[in-house]
Amino acid sequence: MVSTLRKMPDPMRPIIVDLGEFYGAPLRTGIQRTVCELLAHWPQDVPVRFARYDPHVDGLISISSRALAFLVKMFGKNTLSPAEISAEARMIDAGIHSEKIVLHPEDKVLLPELFYRFDRSAFYQRAIEHKLFQPYMLIYDFVPWLKPHLYGIGGNMYLFMPYLRLVMAATKRAYISAAVRDDLAKQIFRGTGEVQGPAITLGADGINLEPQQYTADRRNIVCLGTFEAKKFQNVAFEAFRSLPPDPAGGKLQFLGKIPSFLQPQLAQIVAYVGADVEVIDSPSDDQIRGHLRQARASLFISPNEGFGLPALETLFCGIPTVVSANLPSVSGLPDEGQIRLETVDVHSVAAALTRLRDEGEIEMLWSAAAKLTLPRWKDFAVSLASWVAQN
Repeated sequence: MVSTLRKMPDPMRPIIVDLGEFYGAPLRTGIQRTVCELLAHWPQDVPVRFARYDPHVDGLISISSRALAFLVKMFGKNTLSPAEISAEARMIDAGIHSEKIVLHPEDKVLLPELFYRFDRSAFYQRAIEHKLFQPYMLIYDFVPWLKPHLYGIGGNMYLFMPYLRLVMAATKRAYISAAVRDDLAKQIFRGTGEVQGPAITLGADGINLEPQQYTADRRNIVCLGTFEAKKFQNVAFEAFRSLPPDPAGGKLQFLGKIPSFLQPQLAQIVAYVGADVEVIDSPSDDQIRGHLRQARASLFISPNEGFGLPALETLFCGIPTVVSANLPSVSGLPDEGQIRLETVDVHSVAAALTRLRDEGEIEMLWSAAAKLTLPRWKDFAVSLASWVAQN
């Protein structure tokens, strides 16, 4: 007698998410914030296992839920340094048995972060070449390769090449913007390689700040972001200093991590001692919220971004922003609440800052910003997890 029972489909294998950089160096950068928000909003109906690459076993080992919860909790705070946060996470995991994950060809491993480790890159390169498992990559930008002078590395690209080769070899790629996908197709492959995969928009609601309302006593202009030459903070500084002082005492405030190696054009900002410019190194999320509650507008003028999260985050709070016209995060959005600069230089930024001092203009910008509907991190996490699960 032939059985009429059908074989039930196998349950969905959990997606493995490699968080090695976030686990080992939880710096408050845009990429690390993206990873943190992915952790916090991963959809419950998509099975997942979080892991990290361990060079001692040349493979992946699990990260405990307790360690992950600690990393997410501490990410936006200044009570511990990134090194101390990582060390504490390792101590949490030390009491939990973790062994090397046995990977199979049908396993899917998501890489939602940027990294430059040679051994980690080689591990994933072998997986692609020998079909050991399927890596899925979220790609942020190609600025280090396309504009290395912004990083002070000139032609010495040796340390950066293994990751780029991995991106080029990958068959499963997603991007934080269509502009990044275009750069891969046109600038990296130069039209010779197949470029597929979705552009998945990042969330704007990570600051967790209540909607802001305009008042005339809000005078400060806030620049969010790590100190990097690609962000043109020096242009913002020089433009602000070229104007007469704000009669109401408004400041230009830089909120971001100051790296150990600071390029000369940015060092002048940190060394400046005038009361009209303020630098807050590695601010906590509470500090960021406090400064934004006093902000008249934000300034994010980098023309070299894969996305440009700070501009979108301040707009989400209802605060107008000055941006480069080609910033991917505002591409496709109405231009309400924004001053978009076709050319980013001292003259154009100074002109935008002058417009921000006009009461009629700033009130219209605030009113327009309040009407925008912007993406959320929950949507990003669902889209990324669904892409991996369904492809």
